[in-house]
Amino acid sequence: MGVGLNVTNDKIGPKNIITATAVYAYRIKVGAGTLAFGLRGGIQNYNYNWDMIEYKDKEDQIPNTAVGSFVIPTFDFGLYYNTNTFYAGLALEHMNEAQFSFTKAMVETNNGAQVYSHITGTIGKAFVLNNELVLKTSTLIRSDRQGNGNIDVNGSILINKTIQFGLTLNTRKSIIILAEYNINKNFRLGYAYDHNFSALTQTTGSGSHEIFVGYDFNLSKTRVTSPRYF
Repeated sequence: MGVGLNVTNDKIGPKNIITATAVYAYRIKVGAGTLAFGLRGGIQNYNYNWDMIEYKDKEDQIPNTAVGSFVIPTFDFGLYYNTNTFYAGLALEHMNEAQFSFTKAMVETNNGAQVYSHITGTIGKAFVLNNELVLKTSTLIRSDRQGNGNIDVNGSILINKTIQFGLTLNTRKSIIILAEYNINKNFRLGYAYDHNFSALTQTTGSGSHEIFVGYDFNLSKTRVTSPRYF
């Protein structure tokens, strides 16, 4: 089993959210793989700087009596099963669906806001075609109780356990092309290009480029499954 502490500070414009959660995980052997359970619980501190907001319509302006800071609880749960060539997982976030409000009037009229729960499901499989080629496939599904969500479908080919080329299609009307080079068992380098076909492209331009570097630290000198496809 394992325990941990997660602290994040997310700031976007006038909103700043500080999250502090404790994490507990437990793993058991099931058949040829491992089944893991995870629990996470803690608090989220929302802070708003209303002076940073410029209103197009003055009727939408937040009143001066609005709350600038409040704290709500949050609880998450996850399941994950994996073997050397397969994995599947399910995660539930904000299961308690905490409610909050910015003014006392909202509390009295029960007309506040709510953090809705989110569900994420993922599944992946590696097909060993021969000694030189491995086909890796996966799907990621995200949704909330409001009917919003998206689906990612991924496919890649690993050549000689060294070079990988991949393609991702999703319901956000975008396509991602990537290439990765495994320099050795620990060090890898890659490039990805994301092109969006929606109206967002008119604002952001032709797409986004990403260069990524990864390194695995085997600090505890534990035995690592080889080859590892995920």
